[in-house]
Amino acid sequence: MAAEIEQVRFIIGRPQIEYRKYIIEDTQPRHVYFVAQSTFGRVNQLAGDLAGAQRRDMPAAPLEEITLQDAMSMVNQVRGQLQLIKRALEIDAPVAEAKLDRRADLNDVLLVLGDAGRQMNVVIGRNIQWKTFYDQVELAMTYVAGALPEADRYPPLPPLEPGKGAPDIFAMIDQVRVIASQVAKKHGVAILRSRVPNEKVTLPKLTELEAYDLMTIVLADLAELTLAMEAPDVDRPPYPKPQNIVGSHIYKLLNGLYRQLEYLAAG
Repeated sequence: MAAEIEQVRFIIGRPQIEYRKYIIEDTQPRHVYFVAQSTFGRVNQLAGDLAGAQRRDMPAAPLEEITLQDAMSMVNQVRGQLQLIKRALEIDAPVAEAKLDRRADLNDVLLVLGDAGRQMNVVIGRNIQWKTFYDQVELAMTYVAGALPEADRYPPLPPLEPGKGAPDIFAMIDQVRVIASQVAKKHGVAILRSRVPNEKVTLPKLTELEAYDLMTIVLADLAELTLAMEAPDVDRPPYPKPQNIVGSHIYKLLNGLYRQLEYLAAG
């Protein structure tokens, strides 16, 4: 899949991304599934633009526990859309099938998928809408609220801090991920862990889409965690939604999510 995206990038003439150097641990099939699902949306958009393919909604996630087979099926759906793009661009050269690396694990799979998705972002020039991002954080808060006492479900939000962009949001999501891990450990749920291998590594500038992709993984983990906690469904947060959402609004809402998880971690 990554090689086919590279073929498309080369023909279209988009720049090649600078790959990140992360170490990730505790990857689960659900992480692979949702990152592949996100990539599907981007590839399907390009298939529609170039090949006239029908725009498709994101394939619905399985109701039961997501398996490796589910994750592989989603990757294959991405490859199916890529075939439409390649035909439209008259790319006849097949890609060499990657050799089976028996040392590779799900952590390696997620790294490859993440880089492929980032490259696809550059190919289509796609930007995430802040409203979509806001809705995702709001849904995460709704999941966690079900595990809290009714009076403490939605904490007061802090004042709006202007000027917050993708790096600030990414860092805040990472803080959410860390404190969620503390809660998850009590309930036997594995939360994705990530780190930079050493302090000398310089990472490329973070983008809004990368922050959104990390939030996608955290959302999947919070759904799994609150399911394990048998949290009931509750209403969405009562906070007024801004008419014109910007990064600072996302950051503010993430602070509310962090405060919810602080309550659970202390309990």
